[in-house]
Amino acid sequence: MRLAAALGLASATVLALELTLTRVFSVVLFASFAHLAIALALSGIGLGAALAGRWRARDDDDVAAYVIAIGPSAIVAMMAACWLPWTTPSATPPTGYGDRSTVAWDLLDPVTMAAAMPLLAAPFVAAGASFASAFALRADRIGPLYAADLVGAALGALSLAGLLQIWSVPDVVWPLAALCGGIGWLLATRRRLRRAGAVLGLVALALAIVANRSQGGLIRVHVAAGFAEERVTDLLWTPLTRVGLHVTDDATTVVLDNASASEVPVTQAVVERLDQEPNRGLVYRLHPEGARVAVLGASAGPEVAVALVRGAAHVDAVDIVGEIGPLLSARFAGTPADWAADPRVRSIVLDGRAAMRHANPPYDIIHMVHANLHGAAGLLASAWTSHWLETVEAFEDHFAALAPGGTLSFARGTKTSAMSRAAAEALRRRGVKDPGAHIVAIDGPASFFLARNEAFSASDLARIRALTAGFGGARLAWDPHDTGAQARATWIDGPGVMTDDRPFAETPGEALAALGQAVRALAFGAGDVPAVTLVFHALVAQLCATFAFGLVLAALAPPSTNHRRRDTLFAIATGYGFIALETNLAHELALGVGHPARACPHIGRPPREQRRWRLGVELGVEPRAHPS
Repeated sequence: MRLAAALGLASATVLALELTLTRVFSVVLFASFAHLAIALALSGIGLGAALAGRWRARDDDDVAAYVIAIGPSAIVAMMAACWLPWTTPSATPPTGYGDRSTVAWDLLDPVTMAAAMPLLAAPFVAAGASFASAFALRADRIGPLYAADLVGAALGALSLAGLLQIWSVPDVVWPLAALCGGIGWLLATRRRLRRAGAVLGLVALALAIVANRSQGGLIRVHVAAGFAEERVTDLLWTPLTRVGLHVTDDATTVVLDNASASEVPVTQAVVERLDQEPNRGLVYRLHPEGARVAVLGASAGPEVAVALVRGAAHVDAVDIVGEIGPLLSARFAGTPADWAADPRVRSIVLDGRAAMRHANPPYDIIHMVHANLHGAAGLLASAWTSHWLETVEAFEDHFAALAPGGTLSFARGTKTSAMSRAAAEALRRRGVKDPGAHIVAIDGPASFFLARNEAFSASDLARIRALTAGFGGARLAWDPHDTGAQARATWIDGPGVMTDDRPFAETPGEALAALGQAVRALAFGAGDVPAVTLVFHALVAQLCATFAFGLVLAALAPPSTNHRRRDTLFAIATGYGFIALETNLAHELALGVGHPARACPHIGRPPREQRRWRLGVELGVEPRAHPS
């Protein structure tokens, strides 16, 4: 019974550590590298089991020693993840996702990766050795022990959300290390080993208390992906993402996980400049003052500020990261950036789909510009893809939330045409025979489209043409009166329509091309690339790293084992098959039962995500100054 309890707690610790590393990787690398933690766990546990096969455990004390080793190795792994120079920092804010994505090609520095992989895998190696040793010692009790392992893993996953309410993500390693020390003390019988467990547990617990009380935490990221970390201030770790401000002489930007970015409208001059961007300002010129507006993916509020300056009577600012508004209010009170304090604005901490179903429609304008969800927050909300706000079914919700004569204005750079096609299909499902008459696409310095439940009238189109001409370089890419076949194929009838069960902007051909580009980038690097190429690049790199671990595992396997390399390749392929299955299962579960669109809203009272806890005492969100 004692061994089963120890094994369950160790499994909980390792699972929580694995999930914590995914959050750290989405800051120091990119969110597409979050699955590196899974690869490390699979490889490390397998390697630890191979080592345990060579040096068989004699008693429970050997298992206790392996569990105690998880603690300090986890601390070293977390420090390595946060401190090693994974990326080349940018001294100035990147101007778009393409600029940030070029940093990713510096991730696979051979020296950094070679130094990091053993350190990052070490706690999982110790865990694999402890699990294999426990199973070998109690082979007659393998059923209850394995059940304890599975139950512990589930508890570890569930407990992480609570831990992230108390500690910043890197500092979660301290309570996990303390738990490892406690497990070792509980399981060991030899005095020296019990003392080692007690010392580890008490020291890690003391450091956990210090980390909780510290404004900036004990383990801090030194080099992050996408933005220069030394310019990132007011850091706040949340269960979904790391929120910070990137401040330069030119702009102040809210960054999520140092990948997704949104400009803060700190002055009236910034608001006026944003108002002159067609994808932000044009739609408000189509409606009189007093419009009811919903901004999806409000983030730092550039679209909210434009709506207010254009005379909106009410704005629902929807974002799943509820800490942004209070952070801006604390830092920029009395400026346009403090839009959350405006009585015309209601902040809704919710997924955009859920807001359209549960908030307070109808709206005259529903607005979304570059809701870049390539950080951990987006991946958690969308289970591997960031397009559930842009599928056919999503646009059915958006159209249902529009008032008569209301307008959708959506933009996502080069993927805007995929959204437009999804909107056209949604109109067809709503009984519209010619959806092209309900959509206007505008290209130039910014790509976006407008859509309505009713067809655009001739006077509407004339006004849109005149307004478009007033924005330098903007042009109509799809005009309902233009019957050009190429334009219609691109914006209305083209392939690759995104649906809830296939929410991918890329066609199969584009995905294969991205995979080829990712493989070539391993040897030659690349410049500006699509987001899907980054995902493939990360997976290919992880696959190579796992095979490298597999060769070590094969070399360490007991000599009596036949066909070691064949079996190792099979195990690696099975592990990556497990990752693929896990990803698809998460997708289906989120789609079927857990997608935020089906959640109950928390409107009109402070959301849970806007509270933090300090050792049992609930605190309001306070900006964390980043030390220089």
